[in-house]
Amino acid sequence: MTETVERMAGAPKPVTLDGQRYRLHTLLPDDVTARYVSWLRDPEVTRFLEVRLNAPTLEGVREWVAGFDHARRYLFGIYARDSGQHLGTVTLYDWHPYHGTAYYGYMLGEREYWGRGVMTEVLTLLFDFAFDTLGVRKLNAGAYVENIASIVNFQKMGLHPEGVLRQQLRLDDRYVDEVLYGIDREQWAAHKATLAELQARVQDTGSA
Repeated sequence: MTETVERMAGAPKPVTLDGQRYRLHTLLPDDVTARYVSWLRDPEVTRFLEVRLNAPTLEGVREWVAGFDHARRYLFGIYARDSGQHLGTVTLYDWHPYHGTAYYGYMLGEREYWGRGVMTEVLTLLFDFAFDTLGVRKLNAGAYVENIASIVNFQKMGLHPEGVLRQQLRLDDRYVDEVLYGIDREQWAAHKATLAELQARVQDTGSA
C-alpha cells in the first residue's frame, strides 16, 4: 500500500492507497464527471444520503469537492485497479487532532459492484490511513436505523454500537433513529487480522 501525505505551496498532493483489487485516490474537482453526478441523482444510491435532498449539478458537485482541504476533511475516489473505473467515494472528515477523533462515510455509486466486497477492502485502506498515517485515535460513523447495509458493514469492519439518537433523521414522511458506531486504534488492530482471514476466504467469490 502506498501512503503519501505531502503539501506544496499550500495545495495537497494526491494520496493513493492501493489494495489488491481496488484503489483509493484523492478526488479533485476535475475528476467529477457526468457519471459521478448521475450516482447522486440515483434514488437507490442516495436513499440514506443527504444529497438526495438537493438537485446535484456538475458545477455544484465540483464546488463541493473543492471544499475538501485534505487536512481535516479528505475525499477519495474508489477505483477498480484493473480497469481504472471510478466506482464511488469515501470521506474522512471532522478530523480533530486534539481529541484524536474523526468520522467517515462512503458511497458506492456503481450498483453492479454492490455485494462484491468493495467496501471491505477500501475501508481497510481508509482505516489504516487514518490510524497509521494521520494518527487518528478513534473513528466514528452514523447511519439511519433502517440502513441495514451500512449497519452490517459497521459490524463487519469491527465498529461497536455506542448510542442511538431518537427520531434524529427524517426519512420520507417519518422521523427515524440514527445509530452511532465507533472503533479505536487498538480495536482496529485486533479486528484487522480477523478481517484479513475473511477477505482471503471470499476473494475468489467477491461476496464480502
